Amino acid sequence: MNLTSSFSRFALNHISPTNISQNKTKMAAQSDADVALATVRDADLRYPDGEFLKSFIWDAVDRQRAAAYVLHRCSVDTGGLPAIARDWKEVVSICTFRVVGAEL
Repeated sequence: MNLTSSFSRFALNHISPTNISQNKTKMAAQSDADVALATVRDADLRYPDGEFLKSFIWDAVDRQRAAAYVLHRCSVDTGGLPAIARDWKEVVSICTFRVVGAEL
């Protein structure tokens, strides 16, 4: 068993639709962004994955839509937060490569 599969199983066991619902219940008066940020914070993700996801939500042009996307992916995606972080890092690296490559 490798570290990645162990981590994925841990995240799947701790960040589930039930946990998200519990966070939403606890934070009923707060926005989806607050719930999503709390979900990411409570996930105890490996550095820098948690920071990437918090930045994705916090720095979004439409913070509520970014939060809704994260919460939706957590509720239907078997990869949960680690999969979202992996996808987001890939997007950032592609955009960074294109911008840096264009300047050369």
